[in-house]
Amino acid sequence: MSFSDLRANVVALFTTSVLYGINAVTFFVCIKVLLGSRGRASSWRLIHYTMITTALVMFAVATLDIGVIFDRCIKIFIDEMPQRMTTFSGISNWWSIVEFSNTVVQTFIGDAILICRCLVIWNRRWKIVLGPAATCCIGTGCGIAAAAVGSTNFHPNNQEEIQPFIIPFLALTLVTNVATSSLIIFRIWNVGRRSTPYLVPQEAGGALPRAIRVTLEAGLLYTTAVLVLLITYSTGHHSQIIIGRALIQIIGIVFNSIISSRARQKGSLTVAPTTMLPLDAMVINQEVVVSHDPPDKQGRRIAERAKKNRVVLW
Repeated sequence: MSFSDLRANVVALFTTSVLYGINAVTFFVCIKVLLGSRGRASSWRLIHYTMITTALVMFAVATLDIGVIFDRCIKIFIDEMPQRMTTFSGISNWWSIVEFSNTVVQTFIGDAILICRCLVIWNRRWKIVLGPAATCCIGTGCGIAAAAVGSTNFHPNNQEEIQPFIIPFLALTLVTNVATSSLIIFRIWNVGRRSTPYLVPQEAGGALPRAIRVTLEAGLLYTTAVLVLLITYSTGHHSQIIIGRALIQIIGIVFNSIISSRARQKGSLTVAPTTMLPLDAMVINQEVVVSHDPPDKQGRRIAERAKKNRVVLW
């Protein structure tokens, strides 16, 4: 391990600690939103346990990762320098395997949740998410293969054996995130564009633009982190240690922020039963004002078309 790696590990510990604090705050806000609505505790049968379990698992992975970083830094700076420079080289150390496994697990959960959200927004049209689902599964498989190769080849500097798996893993994760976020934004924008002429004035410019903004911000944060990690790993830059550890915390922050944004949605949002839609999915029903009384055929066609213009927000 070079001195640059030592400095990178120290910076990674500091950066991850700051992001872990943000992750912890957003996690508790997320749990509060999932357990209650408008300051009142939800009934046990209305709580979405899948989302709560997902939030707990992602926070547990983030906690494990920062614990491994802390333990590694202690061992690095307590051992003697000659031993430190030889023993802590390569990628086959147990903490490296655990850290990379945390990355694989966290990215898989984040991508799976994003794909599920896309599926819900597109009214459960499975063909829409087949591409992102395929890239997610293939990328996760590459990540598992990299962890398996790294854990079986116990010798220093075995980057050549695992690089053919890590680069596709990061690239496919990036493709999955970009494709899924684009599909979500396009769906919300398209529904809003078609429904705007039929909305009452109070609903124009309401929840749909906010949903697009939240999705865009979360997607940019996640995508940027994965892209920077891919570039730094491909070039062999030491900052890959920092970005790789920060990515785990960023995924948790993105997930918690999307869930927490539900509490800030107002206007024409109504809560659907949890047995039908995940996370008490919020449905925007576009209302129609028809000037004909009784409505003629054109008015009825407009009303029927507007009823179809509905989008489910996670």
